[in-house]
Amino acid sequence: MKAAAITGAEAPRALEGLRPTNILRKRLFARSVVWLVVAGVAVIIAGTGGWLWSRQQFNMVKTLAYLAEHEGTWDNPWDLQDKKIASLQTDIRAEASPIKRLILRRELAQQHIAGGLSLAGIGIIEQLLAEYGQSLPPADIETLNADLAFAYFRLGELQNCTWNHNSDFCIIPVQGEGVHKEQLGAKEAAKRYAVLLADPATNPENALLYRWLGRPHHHGQR
Repeated sequence: MKAAAITGAEAPRALEGLRPTNILRKRLFARSVVWLVVAGVAVIIAGTGGWLWSRQQFNMVKTLAYLAEHEGTWDNPWDLQDKKIASLQTDIRAEASPIKRLILRRELAQQHIAGGLSLAGIGIIEQLLAEYGQSLPPADIETLNADLAFAYFRLGELQNCTWNHNSDFCIIPVQGEGVHKEQLGAKEAAKRYAVLLADPATNPENALLYRWLGRPHHHGQR
C-alpha cells in the first residue's frame, strides 16, 4: 500500500510543528513552567521549614538544665551518691529480711566507694564478712572479698592519683611521682587480690580480673 501523498499546499502546515524555531519556543516555555513550579515549591518548603525551626529549635542548655532539675536519685549510677546513700539507709532500717538487708548493705558500701568514701565502704564490707561469713556460700564470700579488695584499690587511687595528680600516674611502668606515697590502699588491695587468686574456690572466670587489678603497677607500688 502506498503512503498518502502530501500536496504542495499541505506541506508547510505538515512541517510547521517541526521547525527549529517552534521547537525552541516550546522547550523554553516548558522550562519556564518547570522553574516556576520548582520555585513555588521551594518557597513553600522554606516557609514551612522556617516556621518549624522557630517552633522546634533544640536548646542544649535548657535541655540539660531540665534533665538536671528533674533527675531522680537512681536515674544515673554515676552521681547523687549522697542521695543514694540516704535512700539505702532508709530502706535498711525498714527491712527485716536478713538476706535483703545483706543485699542493701552491700549496695550501700558500693555507693560509699563510688562517692569517694572508700573507708566507709571498707567498714561496711568488713562488717558483712564478720556477720555473714559463716553462713554464706563460697561464691558470695568471694564477691564480698572482691568488693573489699576493690575498695582498697579505690582508696589508693583517691589518696594518691586524685589528691596528688600528675602525669607520672598515667604512665606504665609507674615511676617517679607516680609511686604512691600513701601505701595502705595499694598494699591491702594487692594482698587481698593475691588471697583470692590463691583460693581454689575462686571462680576461674574472675581470676583474670583479680590478676590484672592486683598487679603492683596498678597500685603505684615499686
